[in-house]
Amino acid sequence: ILGVIREDLLAIKDEYGDARRTQIVDRTKGTLTSTDLLPQQNVWVAVGGNGDLHRQDVTRVSTTALKRSGSGSQVGLFTANTRDYLYLMDERGQCRRISIHEIPQDGRPKHLAELTEFSRRDNITAAISVPRLSADESDGYLFFVTEQGMVKRVALTDFIVAGAQDPIVMNVDEKDRLCSVFRTSGSQDVILVSSGGKAIRFAVDAVRSMGLAAGGVSGFKLGKGQRVVYAAPVDPAGELLTATEK
Repeated sequence: ILGVIREDLLAIKDEYGDARRTQIVDRTKGTLTSTDLLPQQNVWVAVGGNGDLHRQDVTRVSTTALKRSGSGSQVGLFTANTRDYLYLMDERGQCRRISIHEIPQDGRPKHLAELTEFSRRDNITAAISVPRLSADESDGYLFFVTEQGMVKRVALTDFIVAGAQDPIVMNVDEKDRLCSVFRTSGSQDVILVSSGGKAIRFAVDAVRSMGLAAGGVSGFKLGKGQRVVYAAPVDPAGELLTATEK
């Protein structure tokens, strides 16, 4: 009889066995929260200029999936964890927050208007993923850059505290637009590159830390008709690759 039971169970396992869908959480102290129940998975996140969001498991990325993500990543393409937050910002400096795990995991696009208070008319120009940190756990800064060369540094602690309330992260001039945001330490350099083929590099701490409502300071004096096309923290051992529109 035990042999028959064993054969039946093995047959059931072969037919219905698949990966565990529940998560076993080992905790020795503290309260179990909803965050503990979220899956931990590293994924590619693509943010398109049309507002589409894509999510793709990094362990299952095919050539087709890469092409699809790349073609729809005009605003941002980066790796993140499904427990992280995705912060989306429009050209006027308005910010909205969603959880990475809310984006469909099959790689199909989902418009951000279905997940946030942004509408389909809002023009999203910057995006960044940040782990679920408390204010006490966060360190470093967020650095904001506009097309007209205005720059701003905000303490990550201040940003996380206000992130759930959909804050305005930068007061952007009517003739300007927010174009880039990235995380940095207080001791790094940053580089800005213009459409005129010029670049400027300076220390992050040359820009004083400001509150979310501030408008920033001038970081790059641009020529007539020019704009900032790239901004990023500097890797001292890295290289800068430039390419023209052609």
